[in-house]
Amino acid sequence: MISKSKHKILVVDDDPRIREALTDPLKAAGYDERNRKLVVETATGTFEYANISPEVYRRLMSSPTPGSYYREAIEEEFTPRRIK
Repeated sequence: MISKSKHKILVVDDDPRIREALTDPLKAAGYDERNRKLVVETATGTFEYANISPEVYRRLMSSPTPGSYYREAIEEEFTPRRIK
């Protein structure tokens, strides 16, 4: 279960389904499975991560604490490219 907070994650896959989850510190996240790119919006900016496997994305979205998973498994392991 994801607890409510003031931040919202909006996830858009290649298909038109949209899932929303509430978490902190992430404001929004989107994943392009074909190009293996993850885009995340945080309080400090919007970042793109390349070569993210579908499994990493799946774990992010199914984590009971997506913000912690993002920091530990993505932010610390992959090099971001700031896009905003």
